[in-house]
Amino acid sequence: PNGWQQLEVSKIVDVVGGATPSTADSLYWSNGSIPWATPTDITANNSKYISKTEAYITQAGLDACAAKLLPKGAILFTSRATIGAKAIAAIPMATNQGFANFVPREILTDYLYYLLDLLTPIFKRLGSGTTFDEVSKRDIRKVWCAIPRQSREQDAIAHILDALDKVIEQIRESIERERDVKKSLVQQLFERGLRGEPLHKTTIGLIPKSWNVVPLRSVVIEFQYGLSIEMGTKGKYPILRMGNIQDAEVLLDDLKYVDLPSHIAGKYLLKMGDVLFNRTNSQEHVGKIGIYRSGEKAVFASYLIRLIPDEAQIDRYFLGQLLASYPAQCRIKRY
Repeated sequence: PNGWQQLEVSKIVDVVGGATPSTADSLYWSNGSIPWATPTDITANNSKYISKTEAYITQAGLDACAAKLLPKGAILFTSRATIGAKAIAAIPMATNQGFANFVPREILTDYLYYLLDLLTPIFKRLGSGTTFDEVSKRDIRKVWCAIPRQSREQDAIAHILDALDKVIEQIRESIERERDVKKSLVQQLFERGLRGEPLHKTTIGLIPKSWNVVPLRSVVIEFQYGLSIEMGTKGKYPILRMGNIQDAEVLLDDLKYVDLPSHIAGKYLLKMGDVLFNRTNSQEHVGKIGIYRSGEKAVFASYLIRLIPDEAQIDRYFLGQLLASYPAQCRIKRY
């Protein structure tokens, strides 16, 4: 629009990285008073602003690793593994090396916060790495963006998006309440069934008298590992990873792609109702279950296992919901 300008990111903000002092030296951490953020602090943060962190370092720790204390109003932005999680620093704080932080110069903080939603897909495309994706501060600085010259227009745009965020947050809270209701209902259905039968004691607790306790392997024909193959931003088939499994569902977003010959792809193409089990990563993620409900052709990566049930014994959707239930997840996590 007239009155806007195109600029490189480096012209409107200072992009500041973080660092970590030695964890072996207590001088850097004992009685630390400076909030020190890790990506987990940001991804676990449910607010636009962040004022608390899990760890605190000393000024000596900051000096030792040459990290900068970010001013209030800086935007903490994760640039490694999870690219794009963000929060505005409500107080001065420092970060580890998993960040490319933004200190605004020629732009309003709130406008920049929402502008990053537009820029993050570009940063992700610039990301690379063998173990995890990472976008460099150098590449971030070179990205171009458009901003209004007048701060009042920036402020007006930010206000509109802020109001929408508040509505979204109210909806999210409502969904969380419904999830709690579902969790209780799932526990009730999988422990007591529908017919009001007497219960009998088993190795996994009380269950309806007509139900059986069996090893998973007796009702699953095959446990199939996914593909170990290089992924890219383009390709014939979407390949699903652990991040695509959320709340017992398989989400088709933030996708990577692969090219495969038809005779190989056919062995790994997902079918409606397939149950995927995440077998690796932290305890929080190990055992996550996703039910594939799409008709789109997609394959799955090696850290996922497809459970192919014996449908004469067990319904595939029942299997997925059962394994995603809280009691089953507790048993899985013991391993």
